[in-house]
Amino acid sequence: MIRIALFSIFIAYCTSASSQTGSLRYAISIETSDPEMQMVKAMLMNSQMEIYFSPTHTAITMRLGMMSMTKTISDLKSKKSLTIVESPMGNFFARSIVDDRVEMDPATDMHVNLIDETKVIAGLECKKALVFDSEGNEYTIWYAPKLNIPILKRFDIGKNAKIPGAMVEFEMAQQGFVMRFTLMSYSDKLDNPDAFDMTVPQGYTEMSPELLQSFGF
Repeated sequence: MIRIALFSIFIAYCTSASSQTGSLRYAISIETSDPEMQMVKAMLMNSQMEIYFSPTHTAITMRLGMMSMTKTISDLKSKKSLTIVESPMGNFFARSIVDDRVEMDPATDMHVNLIDETKVIAGLECKKALVFDSEGNEYTIWYAPKLNIPILKRFDIGKNAKIPGAMVEFEMAQQGFVMRFTLMSYSDKLDNPDAFDMTVPQGYTEMSPELLQSFGF
């Protein structure tokens, strides 16, 4: 099972005021030169990530082609969180408590160069950053300074405070291939009325968050 190492994704948000409600949709493409990974690449076609947020709720859905769907909804008032997983292994859910300890991570093991280059992605003016990790690997990131949305730092998809905006295009290495995330659309409105629905579908098996995580979700 492919484990998505979310700490490797460097989406970050600064703290100036902005819209507190909206959604972000990313396309995920797969790149690999390994012949043995071509089947995995085919199974991961049409992968997407969706993020929804409001002052009281957040939700993130990761659809990895034909392999799995993982959705986590958090109610910030009741401090309750629900994770739902659909996979070839079965359908599961886990309940947990929302962690209020949300801080921007300075990512001291990362060196960030902000580059004076711009391009438009999903209608947003974006700027370029080069990120170097402690092993000398280089990552190119395009970020949108306009998306200065504090509530989004709750998502555990990186909190690199050195990048002054939300990442809209970036890559991450994952078990012999590279996943490229590209923002397809951004909205300051919720276009999915069920985005924060915490109803557990019938027939799903309950697990502890720790067990679910051990399976790679």
